[in-house]
This record gives sequence, C-alpha cells and structure tokens, in this order.
Amino acid sequence: MGLLNSLLNLFAIILLVRLSLPERYLLLSPYAAATDNLLKRIFAFMRSALPLPAKGLCILLLGLLLALQAALAFHKGDAAINFGALASFTFAPQGFFDWFALAALRLLGLYTSLLAANIILRLCHLGRVLPGATGDLLTLAGRPFTSLRLIPLTLCALGLATLYIALCAHAATGLSWPMAQIPAVAQLFQSRGLPNLFDLSHLPLIAQVATLVGYVFIDILIQVQSFMFMLLVILFICALMRAQNSTLFLFDLLRLLCGALPPIRLGSLNLTPLVAYFLYGFTYSLFTAGLFLLIRGVCHVV
Repeated sequence: MGLLNSLLNLFAIILLVRLSLPERYLLLSPYAAATDNLLKRIFAFMRSALPLPAKGLCILLLGLLLALQAALAFHKGDAAINFGALASFTFAPQGFFDWFALAALRLLGLYTSLLAANIILRLCHLGRVLPGATGDLLTLAGRPFTSLRLIPLTLCALGLATLYIALCAHAATGLSWPMAQIPAVAQLFQSRGLPNLFDLSHLPLIAQVATLVGYVFIDILIQVQSFMFMLLVILFICALMRAQNSTLFLFDLLRLLCGALPPIRLGSLNLTPLVAYFLYGFTYSLFTAGLFLLIRGVCHVV
C-alpha cells in the first residue's frame, strides 16, 4: 500500500510539473524527457475519448489520482499527515470530500519536502543552479518556486505551503505532537527542569509553523544522509558488476549531493562522497541543536 501511494504521489508531481510548463517547452534532462514522452503517450490514448488540451487532461488525471488516494486512505482508515515523528495533523473526515482534501494535503506535504531539498542542495552548491540531469529533475519537480533565482523566495514559498497545511489542520481537529506524549521524553525534560520542548501546543500558530519548517529540514537532512550511504553501497555493487549506465547515473546523483566540495582523493580513491556524508550528519546535529535551543527560548518567553 505504501509503495502504491508513493507511485501515485510521484505521478501527481509529474502532472503538476506539466501544468506549470508553458505550451512550448524543451526538457534538457534525459530523465525528464523520457517521463514527458510517456505522459504524451497517455494523453494521446485519452484524447480518443476526451478531446481536451494537455493541461485539461492533466487536471483530470490529477483529480482521478487524488480520488484514488482518498479511497485508499478511507479503506486503510489512515487520516493523518506526519512531519516525521515530531508532529502530526490528525483528521476526522466526515465524507468523501474530506478524504479528498486529505489526499491533496499529503501531496502538498510531499511538495514542501521537494522545496526543502532544493533549498538545502542549492545552499550546498553556494546558491548556484543544481548541476547535472538529476539536479535539473529536482528543480523541475518543485516548479515554479524552485525556478526562482533567490533562495529566500523559495524559503518563503516553503513557509507559506506549510502555513496552509497547518491552517487546514487547525480547521479540522488540530495539530498534535506525538513525541511530547512519550513518558520517557517527558521524564527526561522534567528531570532537567526544562519544559517539554516537543510540546508546542501552547505556542502561537506562526511559531508552530516555523518549527514545522525546521522539522521538514531536519527530516530532509536525515534522508539525504541515509540516501548517500545507500548510493555508495549501490555504486560499489554496480562497479563490481560493471553496470556502466547505472554507474553514470549514480555519479551524477552523487555530484549533486556532494555540493561545492572540491575533489578529495587518496590515491585513486575519491573520498568526496564520504566527506559529504559526514558533513550532512554534522549539519543535521548542528541544525537540530540550534532549533531546540530556539524552541527552548521561545517556550520561556511565551
């Protein structure tokens, strides 16, 4: 069920990208071009029954995808949007349109993750355009905001998208903080004479949204570090099997994740991905400590 939802979300992002593109466009990334060719074949098949323009077919397919995801969520009885393990939005859907709205908000949550990943990688590349075919693919996935030259504007878009999710959640049953409800966590903070930093329910909505944006970045940093480790293992296996095409794709992806780090070599061995892996872990620890320090200060003020 989880794999099916992931595939549906991926297809929905492809449709959103196609909606944001102009009537005439040229996709330079070979991966994006291959996906676009597949989408054109689906449109050609649909036009035999529905003579609509491409953007009309996109909207129709997107509506059908969200309806299918709403039906799957209803069948599973899962009515929550999670921000990692730190926060979740709980809902009590009363009808199909509530489940449909839930599916749309989950898609928006995925979109906010793509925006956060784009911001992190652009910072790693010192604000420059993301390199390679994979970088072009990530920029496309977050259109139109990832096409903005200024990173602060993309960050504002991320904050507004998260604010919208939070407002919709508060209009339903609200925002919960599951980490704060774990007895061991509460006892840890109590033993040190600190407020429960995971319970932010008493803070203003804007402060909660700012914290959620921070949680999104923390989650992305963890995922990128885990992804790099997995890539290094797969790259080693591909090198042993001499899978040339897969190796080229993995090198392109690693170049994107390594950022602006210069080549670090030990003889013929390239240590740059390994250094980048540890730097992501250090950045995650530093960012998490800074965020919780900020939350602690806000909790004492409010």
